[in-house]
Amino acid sequence: MINFCNVKVDELTRNTSILPITVADVKAYSKQDFLDTSKDAFINEKIMRAIDGWEAETGFLILDQTFNTSLYNQVEIYSNFKARLTRLNVRSFGNVLYYPCQWNNIDPKSILSTDTYYFTVEKGTTPAIFQLKEGVCYLNLYPVYNNLEIDITAGYEGNNFTNMPQDIKDVLAMQAADLVDGFTGFCGFYEQEIQRIYGKYTAYTKNITF
Repeated sequence: MINFCNVKVDELTRNTSILPITVADVKAYSKQDFLDTSKDAFINEKIMRAIDGWEAETGFLILDQTFNTSLYNQVEIYSNFKARLTRLNVRSFGNVLYYPCQWNNIDPKSILSTDTYYFTVEKGTTPAIFQLKEGVCYLNLYPVYNNLEIDITAGYEGNNFTNMPQDIKDVLAMQAADLVDGFTGFCGFYEQEIQRIYGKYTAYTKNITF
């Protein structure tokens, strides 16, 4: 199995208007005494940095967002072909776009018929997998990089974090607190617990990526 790769982060749309944890959450884990709100903006920056780090490392997307991903160098897809996403907490899939084998180098990408493929349901830390439907034996693509691509919507819709696991909220607060406390020499206090929770939610993507 290969992975969808080349996630185009520069094309990512991401809702940062509401965050899953607050400044107060971070202060509760910090080893500093905050006597006023003078450092609140600084703490908010560290919350955003913690979220960025979590999403990049685990692949478990929190903020409501869309992104584009593609198969880097795939020109032939057979009946037993499988391609796995590298992101978790995916909500919906856009059209699969591709250049067919007879592409004229002018026309835009075609939409791959949903009669030919499906995505498996995300399960645990195993992301959704692209497969051809039964009876579809072969799909030939024009030989160009990042041919087959798709826009994907993921994260918590509208940044409603009601159903977000509490331990993810906790790890974000711990990590943000460590980032804040790093300026005073107290960083790393929650390192083991952070690593444990990261491991619990990290997307399984171990294989050869082309």
